Amino acid sequence: YKDTPAPPTFLTVPMMWSSSMPMVINDLKINFANVLHGEEEYEYYKLIYPGDVLTGIPKVVSIEEKTSKSGRKMDMVTVEILYTDQNGKKVAKARSLLIERK
Repeated sequence: YKDTPAPPTFLTVPMMWSSSMPMVINDLKINFANVLHGEEEYEYYKLIYPGDVLTGIPKVVSIEEKTSKSGRKMDMVTVEILYTDQNGKKVAKARSLLIERK
């Protein structure tokens, strides 16, 4: 399978469950039990193949407080993770919206 590129949603698992996203959640003191997944998007700069070693660097892009229709407060946290390969080349950027219910 060496020549078979990873599918478009491949980065979902490392984005949500590798050290990058849990680190952001921990640093912001977000209660994970109250987190909803809002949306995600990916921008690919090159294909990812088996054997590639990816490193992701997370960055909090924005935090907005909103009020739901029922009056409940929510923090909307947008996080970007830039992924590079073993050669330091940009591979992809993942963007995710986390919603923390208060």
